[in-house]
Amino acid sequence: MASGGMAELRAAEQKAAQIVQEARAARGQRLKEATVEARRVIEGYRDDKEKQFQDFVKTKYGSSGSQTADLDRQTEAELAKLSADFKHNKDVVLDVLVDKVTNVKTVVPEAWGVCTKY
Repeated sequence: MASGGMAELRAAEQKAAQIVQEARAARGQRLKEATVEARRVIEGYRDDKEKQFQDFVKTKYGSSGSQTADLDRQTEAELAKLSADFKHNKDVVLDVLVDKVTNVKTVVPEAWGVCTKY
């Protein structure tokens, strides 16, 4: 009778362990499903907000194509101006550099002479 009770107790323990294991697996599966659902909701919310932002930018600043074209035009104009300034000033800068390198003053500064007397 005692061995029958022990076998029954072991069977009940195994059944309880199986129920706990199934409950853990079900909880893990529900958690995965909830995570997937939350990501889907977040993506939908993000898409809605991005669309609202793009609509706001479009109404506030116009289409991005016109902005890009304006920016390209401004950039090209500034590059052309810089190139023209470079071409105009390169000879002057070169002359100044050559003059400074070739015409070095060989006079000892007065302050240096005062310092070396002591």
